[in-house]
Amino acid sequence: MVPHGIVVEAIGAGRSGLDLLALQALAGQMRSGQFGVDPGGSEQAMTIARQVADMAQGLAALADRLVGQGSAVPAETIEVAEGDCVAFLESQFRIRRLRARHLPALSLGEPAWDILLDLAVAQYWRRETSVTSLCIAADVPSTTALRWINSMTREGLIVRRPCQRDGRRSFLAIAPETYQAMLAMAADSLRTEQRVRARYQRAA
Repeated sequence: MVPHGIVVEAIGAGRSGLDLLALQALAGQMRSGQFGVDPGGSEQAMTIARQVADMAQGLAALADRLVGQGSAVPAETIEVAEGDCVAFLESQFRIRRLRARHLPALSLGEPAWDILLDLAVAQYWRRETSVTSLCIAADVPSTTALRWINSMTREGLIVRRPCQRDGRRSFLAIAPETYQAMLAMAADSLRTEQRVRARYQRAA
């Protein structure tokens, strides 16, 4: 019979350091009869040896899965800081400007999205945004940008705030609920990016 303690020790090592070599060596010792069994005359000993070898392979597969899953920590549980989310949103805004630079013949305008990206970044940095500035951020003619601004204001996505220095003027800001939704979207996007990046790194 194989000493039970040796099997437990090998499995325990597999759990902490995944000592697969120990399990493989154990299988080899059993086949060679070092535990007092006849390798040529005991079918039971050979069966146990095969089971130990299969156990080593199973642990190896488990280790690969754990490494691939980032130590089995669900990506959804990873906290993403507000600053990281806003940095992602600003990068999206800047990438859209690069897209227009590199693909000038391709019209992919989305003024509403550009407006939300610009106002989300302004909210984080506590910047006041004028109508003129927001029209520029929308990257469309002023008349088109104003139509979008008025529509988004009616829908409650953005709000008007009075200027503290001049009561005749007002500034535009992202609504609190919209800002939180943008942060949640950015956090999910960053987690997705991490999962995709990890998959390509494992494939490299």
